[in-house]
Amino acid sequence: MRTSSRALEQLKKHEAFRDRAYRNFVGEPWTIGYGTTTIKGEPVKEGMRCTKEQALEWFREDVKKFEAIVDKAFKGIKFKQNQYDALVMFAYNNGSFAGAPTLVKTIKKNPNDEPPIRAAFLLYVKIKADKDGIDNDGDGLVDEPGEMRVLQGLVNRRNYEIDWYFGKLDNLL
Repeated sequence: MRTSSRALEQLKKHEAFRDRAYRNFVGEPWTIGYGTTTIKGEPVKEGMRCTKEQALEWFREDVKKFEAIVDKAFKGIKFKQNQYDALVMFAYNNGSFAGAPTLVKTIKKNPNDEPPIRAAFLLYVKIKADKDGIDNDGDGLVDEPGEMRVLQGLVNRRNYEIDWYFGKLDNLL
């Protein structure tokens, strides 16, 4: 299975084109184009620039990589196109499914069971917050090792992926 052209266009919108290398919202890794972090196996570096054409080429290669990740994580499962698309979108944003075992397990159990799948997607909305000078978990300790905080942008992105997965965006696109 391959990602639909509609999903690819939406993924590009989410990632947004940038012609200069930048740090993502957690400060790593260096990113360029449409969310590309490695080019031909080499990490993106500070100061790199690209054209839109280069970014599109890298984007297509990145999508292939994340399709392979979805195929491997969910080997043998027959997905609807919207489900597959949403999983590629998630993997593209999250980097893989290695850090998302609950999502994988939940989908493998029943790929059409909305409440637990929705809850599983929403587990992946936090970023490291051990250097922001805030007590993010309310325990009175600031910048403790391993502290995390919810990032609203990730909540929005996961909800979008959930709605795509369950075909709830078909009339809006």
